[in-house]
Amino acid sequence: MGVSGGGIAEILYMIDDIDGKMLESMSWPSIEAMSYSTQDGDSGGRPAFWAKWGSRLRIYPEPDAVYTIGTFARMVPTELSADSATPLIPLTYRHSVLVNGAAADLLLQEGGGEAHSEAAYYEREYDKAIINMRTAHATARKPTFRLKSPNWDEDHSSLTRGDWTR
Repeated sequence: MGVSGGGIAEILYMIDDIDGKMLESMSWPSIEAMSYSTQDGDSGGRPAFWAKWGSRLRIYPEPDAVYTIGTFARMVPTELSADSATPLIPLTYRHSVLVNGAAADLLLQEGGGEAHSEAAYYEREYDKAIINMRTAHATARKPTFRLKSPNWDEDHSSLTRGDWTR
């Protein structure tokens, strides 16, 4: 699993896109203990668990068909060192974010009162562009946003009103 223009720093959670269920995260030793071995001849099934160890990712049980697994991850951009490098910013916001940020940095390095006041302008434009980008692409704007954990109902199904008022 990889992304053009960046790498995966941390996987926060994985979701089966077909039924919307979250795959349970566990430690590598726990998933190995559950599966006993990666070569035990298990016929596979619908993925329900995942673990990360270093740069390796394991999904269990081994998929028995093609599944689409959504991943929410924290990304690390690669350095923009070549003309063909792709920034890890949505295309619509690349100019407003990158150009304003670079202009502010360069003007601050220039020194002098006039350069610093121009830098302040570009910093404000950069801040606005970042806010617009986050607002447009934040996960909380999606209709699936929930304020409770996916297993909350299962964990609290036996609670009655009296449990809440004690």
